Amino acid sequence: MTDGLLRVTKYSLSTHWRSVFVLTAVLVLPSLGLRLLAFLREMSSDPQFMFTPQFLFWGFHFAFLFLIGGGILLFCLNELLHKQKLMLRMPVATAQFVSGLILSTLVILLMVSLVSNGVYRLLLFDADGFRQFWPVTGPTLFLVTLIVVAHCIYWNLQRPGFARLLFWFSFVIGMCYWLQSRYYPDGFNGYAAPWSTVTWPEFFTMLTVSVTAWIGAIRSCALVRGGVAVPSQMWERVWKEVGRLGHVNWASGFRKPDSVSSAFARLYWRDCCSSVMLYWVLLGSGLLVISFFSGTGSWDLGAIVFLFLFFPSFFMSLMLGSSLQSSHQMKGYLAVVPLSDRDIASILVRAILKLVVISVTSVLLFGLAGGSLVSLLLQGFETTRDSGLWTIMDEWRFGLISLGSLLLLSFWAMISNMTVLLWIPRRACYFILFLLPGVIGFFIAIHENVNLFSSVIGDLIFLTISVLIWSATLLAYVRAYRTELIHARALWLAALFCLVAPALYWNFWGTNELPFRVILSSLLVLAVTPFATIPLAVSWNRHR
Repeated sequence: MTDGLLRVTKYSLSTHWRSVFVLTAVLVLPSLGLRLLAFLREMSSDPQFMFTPQFLFWGFHFAFLFLIGGGILLFCLNELLHKQKLMLRMPVATAQFVSGLILSTLVILLMVSLVSNGVYRLLLFDADGFRQFWPVTGPTLFLVTLIVVAHCIYWNLQRPGFARLLFWFSFVIGMCYWLQSRYYPDGFNGYAAPWSTVTWPEFFTMLTVSVTAWIGAIRSCALVRGGVAVPSQMWERVWKEVGRLGHVNWASGFRKPDSVSSAFARLYWRDCCSSVMLYWVLLGSGLLVISFFSGTGSWDLGAIVFLFLFFPSFFMSLMLGSSLQSSHQMKGYLAVVPLSDRDIASILVRAILKLVVISVTSVLLFGLAGGSLVSLLLQGFETTRDSGLWTIMDEWRFGLISLGSLLLLSFWAMISNMTVLLWIPRRACYFILFLLPGVIGFFIAIHENVNLFSSVIGDLIFLTISVLIWSATLLAYVRAYRTELIHARALWLAALFCLVAPALYWNFWGTNELPFRVILSSLLVLAVTPFATIPLAVSWNRHR
C-alpha cells in the first residue's frame, strides 16, 4: 500500500539533495555575516558590542522568513515541473504520487529550517533570547501549510480559469494577512511582537487548511492524469483574442509582412510578451486601485512598487523565453530561427522594451483612472482628492518625471537581467538569483539598523559591489563588441548613459552618505547591461 509512496518520496529526495545544500547555505550566510561583523567590531573599537535579540527580530526575522519561503516555493515549482513529465510513466496511484511529492518537499523544508535556525541559535543568540525573539514553531507550521497549498494550487491551475485565479489570489493574500496578524496581537496600529506560542485555534486552522489542500491536490492531479483537466471556456476565448494581438502589423506600410524577422517578432510577442503584459497590467492596476482605499503612505507605496517589480519578475522572465520542458535554457524556436545572432538579439531587445513601456503606461493609466473612478463613486470627491496616493503625487509633482523614468529603468533592468540569467547555465543562474539579492539586502538592512557603515569596512563593501556592477557591464560590452554582436555605436551610447544617468540621479537619493549614493547610482548601470548580455546569451545558447 505504501510502496509507491516510499518510492516517489525516495526518488524525489535523491534527485534534489543538492538544492538542499544550496538553500541551506544561502539561509546560513546572513548569520555568518552578522557574526563576522560583530567579531570585527569587537576587535576594532567596542569589545562589548553585540547584536541584541530585539534587533535581530526586527531586522532579520521577516527577511529570513521571506528567504526560506521563497526558496522552498521555487524548489517546489522546479520539482513539480520536473516530476509532472514522469507522472504518466510511474506505475503508482495518484494519491501516492502527490503525497510522495508533498512529503519530500516537507522533509526538505524541515531539514533546512532545522539547520538554519540551529546556526542562528549557535552564532547569534543565547537560550532565552532565541526562545523569546526568534519564533520557530509557528512560522515552520505556516510554511508547511503554505507548501501543501502550493501543491494544490499547481495542480488545480492545470485547468486554468479566471474564477480559480481570483480565488487562489485572494486565498494567498488572506494567508499572508493571517500570518501578519500573528505578529500584531494588539492590532496593526501597534508594534510587532514575536509569534512565541501557537494556540490551539491557530494549530487547528493550519491543520484544516493543510488537510483540505492535500486532498484537493490529489483530486486535481487525478483529473490531470485522466486527461480531463481543460481550461474554462472564458479563459480560452480571452487568450484566443489576446493571441490575435501578435498578428496585428502596425507598420505594414514600412516593413515586408512576409520577412523572417517580422514573422519571428510576431511569434515571440504572441508566444511570450502578450501574456506577460496582460498579467502585469492586471496586477499593477489592481495594486494601484487597492492603494486608493488603504491610506497608502510614501513608504507603503514604495513597498507596493517593489512588490509589483521584483516578486513576479522571476516568473515573468520564465515566460519570456526559458524552456521548462527540456534541459535547454532557451525556447527551441529562439535557437533555430534562420537569423543571425545580432538580428535575434535586436528583435528580443525591442520586444522587451515595447513590453516595458506598454505595461508601465497601461498600469498608470488604468490604475490611476480606475482607482480614482471607484474611489469617487464609493467615497466622494473630497475623500478621493485627499487620498494618500494623490497626496503623494502632489508632494512629488516636481519629481514625477524622475520617478517615472526610474520606474521604467527598474522595470526594464529587472525583467531583462533576469531573462538573461535564465539563459545562462542553470546552476550559475540559481546561485546568482539566491545569493546576490540576499547579500545586497543583508548589507542594506545592516546599514539601516546599525551605524557600522561609517567605518572603512562599510565603505569597502558598498564600493566593492559597485565596482563589480561596473566591471561586469564593461566586460560584457567588450566581449560582445569583439564577437561583433553589437556595433561601436552601442558602446558609445552605453558609455554616455553610464555617465549621464548616475550624475542626474546623484542628488535624487534620500541619503547623504557617499557609499550608499554610489551603490544606488551604480544600480542604474544595470539598465544598459542587457544590451550586451542578451546578444551574448543568445549566441551562447545557439552555438553551445
